[in-house]
Amino acid sequence: MTRAIVRQMICVVSLLLCFSAQGRLIDDLFSAEIEVASQTSSQRDDALRAAFEQVVMKISGTAETLNNSAVRNAMRQLQDYLLQYGYRRDGGTLYLTANFDGRKLAELFKVNQLPYWGSRRPELLMWIANSDERGRRNILAANDESIFIQQVRHLARQRGLPLQFPLMDLTDATSVSVSDIWGRFLTPIANASQRYRADGYLVAKVVDLGVPDDETQQQEGRWRLDWVARVGDMRKSGEVYANSKDFLATPFIEQLHETLASEFALVASGESKAIQFPIRIEGIEGWQSILDVQRFFGSVTSVQHVKLTDYSPTFSRFEVTLTDTPDHLLQAIELDGRLQQKHRDPFAAVKQDTDDETIYRWVANQ
Repeated sequence: MTRAIVRQMICVVSLLLCFSAQGRLIDDLFSAEIEVASQTSSQRDDALRAAFEQVVMKISGTAETLNNSAVRNAMRQLQDYLLQYGYRRDGGTLYLTANFDGRKLAELFKVNQLPYWGSRRPELLMWIANSDERGRRNILAANDESIFIQQVRHLARQRGLPLQFPLMDLTDATSVSVSDIWGRFLTPIANASQRYRADGYLVAKVVDLGVPDDETQQQEGRWRLDWVARVGDMRKSGEVYANSKDFLATPFIEQLHETLASEFALVASGESKAIQFPIRIEGIEGWQSILDVQRFFGSVTSVQHVKLTDYSPTFSRFEVTLTDTPDHLLQAIELDGRLQQKHRDPFAAVKQDTDDETIYRWVANQ
């Protein structure tokens, strides 16, 4: 093994360790939801294939993975990977929801050395400035319900990208201006982002280029979105075009997802190493619940050992030793339903010794 390869592996391991204590845990990494017209077998089969493709792209970060021969073969044997599926109706729209076997998918990616982006991903705070047809500019806030923002949120969920938008309350309004975003003055934006406890931030502007005056602009589109993202020392940028502002959302999220995945996705080396995964659980009442939690963890095939490290009337701490990435444990937690992940208030004070922990609540007794 050359020194260059060793140095590269050290960098990758350092990056992975950095995000083991940061980032959001994506608990639906191996599931997807597809709109269907009916519950007929043909609609079901098409939706299951689409769901599998969506999960593969969510994990790998690129549609190119779908062209891999092993992935195409797996698509022809979906029943080997499918755990469960069901339907739900939202208003007048019917959806099929499918959950796939995370352990088998991880093995598929590992054996074929495909890029694999796990469930712990950096959360980005989105500072987006918008310009309308009259040239008026504004910052898109968390309460914005425009079609563009709804599309961004929807597509980001599909791709497993945790995002949040600034509140644009008095604190934000006095800290960041539209001009800061338009001119990419990152210092005030970085300072204002700290209160949200996101892992990084993205600065983007949406511009109406006017009526196309040449063939090139007609092909690219009238609207442009250019962006720059910062996560730690990493800085990435890009731009996309569309004929409508609302249509910018799809190429934007696809480009952002592929860019971040190229940075954080890993190709398995074939070597395995035990991983320590600390979990804090609230709502446990008595030793019977402790035993139930331990039995549940022990039923997950990737769990090697479970140790109760702390117990009190308000919370308990467990150290779970895994033989693989946490993704399969997280999927088991989601499917079981007795543990519900708690998302911290971004403005709440957090003690130093709890920053590394994933916090859940035991709801089996409710």
